[in-house]
Amino acid sequence: MQKIKYKAKEWDYSFKSMTWWNRDKVKNAKVMVVGCGALGNEVIKNLVLMNVSNIVIVDFDEIEYSNLSRSILFDHSHVTNSSRKVDAVKHKVEQINPTVTVEALHADVCHGVGLSYFEEVDVIISCLDNRQARLFLNRYAFQFSTPWIDGAIENVSGTVKIYRKGENCYECNLTDIERQEIKAKLACADVAAQYESHGSIPTTSISASIIGAIQVQEALKIIHGYEDELMTQSLYYEGFHNLYLNYTETMTNPDCHCQMEDIHLLRTELSHKATIESLFEEMHKSLEESDPIIMLRSPLILKVQTMNQDKTAEISIPKYKLKDYFDEDLMILNQVDRIDHSFSDKTLTLEDIGIASNDIIKYISKEGTMKFLKLKLNS
Repeated sequence: MQKIKYKAKEWDYSFKSMTWWNRDKVKNAKVMVVGCGALGNEVIKNLVLMNVSNIVIVDFDEIEYSNLSRSILFDHSHVTNSSRKVDAVKHKVEQINPTVTVEALHADVCHGVGLSYFEEVDVIISCLDNRQARLFLNRYAFQFSTPWIDGAIENVSGTVKIYRKGENCYECNLTDIERQEIKAKLACADVAAQYESHGSIPTTSISASIIGAIQVQEALKIIHGYEDELMTQSLYYEGFHNLYLNYTETMTNPDCHCQMEDIHLLRTELSHKATIESLFEEMHKSLEESDPIIMLRSPLILKVQTMNQDKTAEISIPKYKLKDYFDEDLMILNQVDRIDHSFSDKTLTLEDIGIASNDIIKYISKEGTMKFLKLKLNS
């Protein structure tokens, strides 16, 4: 019997026999994966093998030795070189499947990732391990009507949940204890403590592979438009006894932010490298906004004092970046969460005040209404 020869350089040739498969939809899809740890490794690996051609990955960590036993895309050289997770993943993906384009963002999703990514992708896959980041992701995914698939693993267990605007909501299902924990951390003056690790969560590559596979399977359904086939309940998997439990979370609160209407984006040719002065000039010229009020995603710290009160400093640093400039504990004396024409130093760039590449600026217009301005991706 003569063997069937697959066509050269057609990665997904064998997938054509699957009746549900649509090569063009998968090739043209864009997926964002937030978190490149054990679970993120499995999710990205599966997306790459399924030939999803446009992937945005987000993580702010470097690779440690403990990552190697659970993360197929990392190796010993990455530990030796203190490689960033996103860089190592991008390089490995290019070796596995060169047809896939990976955009690597070494950043905290809550601060350093432009909001345009939430608008541009077809689906977001969450491989996070903290509630603050999930809360942020939930709010902005819903802001742009982008579905997101949350996964979590611990020991031999894991969960998968799909969140879609108007159907269910991560924030609406938080317990009172979880809400108090989030408020306590967000209220902390020492912002470095917000994202401080409290020890590694014990997980295995097995639970990561199972949960990651289910997340990608659901993402492929979204990409293909198989809305009726999506999970309608959350899944809990317990590997020690091989239990699969489905459970229903409460629907959204009628007053929840996820009921907001889709926003209308205004666009500009400015990037985050432009000065504040240039932004105001452009908004006046192109949008006829005489005195807009720019809302900041992270407060801008203008004055701090060391905890032993021996010195103060006048600064202009986004709150989430304080830990990059100061090693000691600080008392914040002055901060702003919005700026207008009265701001003293308009020579600062938008990046200086915490606005990221490919970001969306929220501002209050002269009519007093909230509007959104999309910056271009910085080349």
